[in-house]
Amino acid sequence: MEITKEETFEEKIKKSKENRKVSIGLIKGRHEIPVESYVFGSIEDVTDVNAIESKAVYRLREVYRPGEQLVLYATGLTVALVAVLNAARSMQWLNCVVMHYDANTKSYYPQYIAW
Repeated sequence: MEITKEETFEEKIKKSKENRKVSIGLIKGRHEIPVESYVFGSIEDVTDVNAIESKAVYRLREVYRPGEQLVLYATGLTVALVAVLNAARSMQWLNCVVMHYDANTKSYYPQYIAW
């Protein structure tokens, strides 16, 4: 039996950088999303806005590279979405797009963030 090494978060992000964008999901396990990396693994307390925003800043700092576009696949938890957008803005990550799911077409559509 061959044992394969699972890619780290950083390795997965590095692959997406070839396209000059970072594609990342909001919360792992909430919906089927065409990404391999997520900002949040889970959120224990949705009312702890400070902890959620701190985690968002930490995670985005891991993947931020000037000039790249942030493509964020939303999963419906507004408090987490706002936290990531706040983090992106505080880092001056100005090229951001949120991908929303359309249940009718079973595909994603973009909403560009205008700072």
